[in-house]
Amino acid sequence: LPFLPLSLLSPPSPLSSLPAVVGNKIDLPRRDVDQKLASTYAKTHNMPYIETSAKTRQGVDDAFYSLVREIRRWKEVKNDDTTLKNKGKKKKSKCRLL
Repeated sequence: LPFLPLSLLSPPSPLSSLPAVVGNKIDLPRRDVDQKLASTYAKTHNMPYIETSAKTRQGVDDAFYSLVREIRRWKEVKNDDTTLKNKGKKKKSKCRLL
């Protein structure tokens, strides 16, 4: 397979690397990687799959928007986890000088 082994992608924190499969050069008539194979690979590894052409800019904006959506989704999950962890804790009163 022409894909990077996922075992090489072991980021120290979840947002230091957000893997995605991006098929470039979709403006060319011949493909080096089958679209269905790339899409299946991305789904299997729970990654977004986007096709782009740097030459025509087709799909380039979609690629960035897709990654922004993934980051937002990750942040929502992280916030939900934090809310659940803090749900049973009492808030400490803070000393305030007026």
